[in-house]
Amino acid sequence: MAAIPLSTVIGRPISGALLQMDGINGMQGWQWLYLIEAIPALLAFVVYFYLTDKLADAHWFAEDERDWLIKRQAQERAHREAKHAFSVKEAILNPRVLAIALIYFGANATNYGLSFFLPRSSRPSVSATSRRTS
Repeated sequence: MAAIPLSTVIGRPISGALLQMDGINGMQGWQWLYLIEAIPALLAFVVYFYLTDKLADAHWFAEDERDWLIKRQAQERAHREAKHAFSVKEAILNPRVLAIALIYFGANATNYGLSFFLPRSSRPSVSATSRRTS
């Protein structure tokens, strides 16, 4: 939950500095911004082809580690299902789920409120009495 505000604190100064790179290699600052900030998105292709959906296909584990993890995952699934199986309706109406959803909504509303309205509220305001009328 701290990633959004932290990315704002770190990302905005970096973006501002990139926008000041006008004229370097014949590119405008906004072009540098798009180019440099797109680099992490390219990692998605690496992740897509390297990571797998199933433990059995995870080639980066040693065979004994992979077998142990598969067996452990099956034990945990059996233990969880033996304890209680929830329907979708029961899960949604669970008081803990509702409380967590309310907390998540409040955190997101705060983050979006700050993201959208902080730049506007930090601008110098111009009142009607300070305007010059001709």
